[in-house]
Amino acid sequence: MLLYIDLKKDAFLRTALSLTCVGLGMSLWFLYLQMFVLHAYCQFCLISGGTSLTLFIFALTIFIKYRDESQA
Repeated sequence: MLLYIDLKKDAFLRTALSLTCVGLGMSLWFLYLQMFVLHAYCQFCLISGGTSLTLFIFALTIFIKYRDESQA
């Protein structure tokens, strides 16, 4: 079965942005715990946090791009 996702659909863009925002928020929370509670860092958690940040930036960029195109 072939899955087709219409990137220009507003519902998909909002969902993707919301999910990546939640992921980024959780990564920041875990980073806080590592820094101030545990006083130790997990390299895999830091990589996961970087990945979450990258996904959020991509989702935000795509959301802004298609939102601006749809308003023009």
